[in-house]
Amino acid sequence: MDSRIYGISGYLLGGHQQRPFELHSARSSGIEWEWTYAPWYESGNWFAPGEGWQGETNPYWDYYGHKKEKQLTREEYDEVLRQEMLWGDKVAAMFFYILVKDIHQNVANSYPDAVRGGSALHSRPSNAGKTKSVFAPGSPIFDYLKKQLKEIVDRYEVSGFSFDMANSSFHFTTPSQLEYAVGRSWYDDGTIYTSDSVAPIPFSDYIHTLKRNGKTMGTMFNAANSEFSPFTFFHCDGAIVEGSAAGNVDMVLPLRLTLGRKPFSFWHAPLAGIRQYLYGGNPKTAAEVARGGKLFYILSCYRYGCSVMNWMSTDSVFMPHLSAIRAVCEAGYHPVTAIRGAEPFWASRFGDGPGTILTISNPKREKLTRTIRVVNGYLGKGKYVFIPQSGRLGQKIVDGETVFELTLEPKEVVALRTAEIEGEAAEISVSADEQEIAFQADAPFAFTLPSADFDGRRIDYEAKFVSGKTDNAVSLKLLPACGIFAPEESMTAFLAEGETPALEAGSEKEVQIAAESVAMYRPTETASLRRFGNLNGNAGFLDAKLAKPDLEIVQVGKGAAGKKILVGTTADFPGLEVPENFPGPFLAMPDADTLWIGGRTPDQVRKAALVYFDMLDREWSSR
Repeated sequence: MDSRIYGISGYLLGGHQQRPFELHSARSSGIEWEWTYAPWYESGNWFAPGEGWQGETNPYWDYYGHKKEKQLTREEYDEVLRQEMLWGDKVAAMFFYILVKDIHQNVANSYPDAVRGGSALHSRPSNAGKTKSVFAPGSPIFDYLKKQLKEIVDRYEVSGFSFDMANSSFHFTTPSQLEYAVGRSWYDDGTIYTSDSVAPIPFSDYIHTLKRNGKTMGTMFNAANSEFSPFTFFHCDGAIVEGSAAGNVDMVLPLRLTLGRKPFSFWHAPLAGIRQYLYGGNPKTAAEVARGGKLFYILSCYRYGCSVMNWMSTDSVFMPHLSAIRAVCEAGYHPVTAIRGAEPFWASRFGDGPGTILTISNPKREKLTRTIRVVNGYLGKGKYVFIPQSGRLGQKIVDGETVFELTLEPKEVVALRTAEIEGEAAEISVSADEQEIAFQADAPFAFTLPSADFDGRRIDYEAKFVSGKTDNAVSLKLLPACGIFAPEESMTAFLAEGETPALEAGSEKEVQIAAESVAMYRPTETASLRRFGNLNGNAGFLDAKLAKPDLEIVQVGKGAAGKKILVGTTADFPGLEVPENFPGPFLAMPDADTLWIGGRTPDQVRKAALVYFDMLDREWSSR
């Protein structure tokens, strides 16, 4: 399964002629998976160029730009879809959009045993009034649709499928549901029916049998801010709720409990579902409510382990929290917090053992202090102490509980990582900052803790957890998330206006994407500044004439003499020395004419490139 499902979700909002812009247009939002909305012209013919193709041409929605369509031949449509998924996958896991109970009449009319009647749903405007409500399992149409799904996986660079409207809306009384269903539900008159919430289940189960390049295909369901069946969501790999944290508060906890540790995203801006007209005439009140909506959204993410979508991730209120929320989501929600005495704080637990993360927030309007007690037996077999993001936290271990006092300002939230300890130590203080994590105890102890903090700094780049022993005190140095071994202004000068450095890159996929991003930086930001006046504008709205790289990527050692940008691992450039033998992502200048964007692994190279682009953004944003 693609691990990017734990990150920020959203839309890339690209267009076929602007695909290369997506390397940067989505970068500032941190999007990791896309709800790839309706990449077909007719519902049910999801593999658009397949056997359901009709006529000479059909419309592709986002050709000239976002929602700027063009009529395409079958061959053109296939290539455009291939490019959409290929470029999209470079920045986000692509989850191909389907709506399994809404099928175009051109398909549905051949399978009357599955048709309930006309559908009010239509994912594309051109489908309006032409779709049928269909219960496919139990009908031959199910085989037709499964074939479509397999052809998509075989042909395009996808990570799975996004299911719209997986909530409960209506009932089917079709012959197909009688053929499929094992259980039975009856109306008062004896008519047997099956809820539409059953329909996604066999589709999702089938998709889980499909693989691309060894990767199992996943499914993400939309609970649609509405009623839902828990049984349906047992079968998906993650879900969105199509609303803000405040949009349907009574739904959030039931859906989180249903999903267990699966990823869960809020899919809307903070004030969605709030009646803004009640205060819109008062600017001061409007500003207060807007900020309150954002803070409630953030605290809810920490409380339930929910990620945000890219409509919100670039907001300055959200950005400081994104890395911690990402870690919380991947650690996995626990319904039993193991925390006592925290009320009225919101307290939650994620992960297990030394991988545990506790989140505690103050939803009230006053500063509060509470004595927190964490029952160690729920976390694992050891004793546990907790690591603050910054500052010092004094703790005692008493009768199987870790006890500490916590004072939080209104709307403040803390996320605490965990260290497992052994020995007789009963009082331990833990402090943390950007340079180190330090323990001070009243007796010798052994320890195991996560190597990485929420911001990517690491004690050891080769280990997920680090262990050791100490008499009563130890300081563990943190290595930076990216080693920077040259002045920022010297490195950004390689992409100054008019510079044409050679661009050499290794052959691994992540390295090539990093190099492509270097070659597309100036074209993207030039187009963004012209269109929006700021950086990283949505790709589908930018000038397609600029959507081509301004540097040519060549193999290692093939670059012309003069200034060079090298993108690759230490194995790609064995003749170069890494400054200080740094073990992680790095930016270095082996000489005045060479910039090396590097790392020990392809993934590290990609991370180093992102740091370089942040430097460039600072330079370009001053223009």
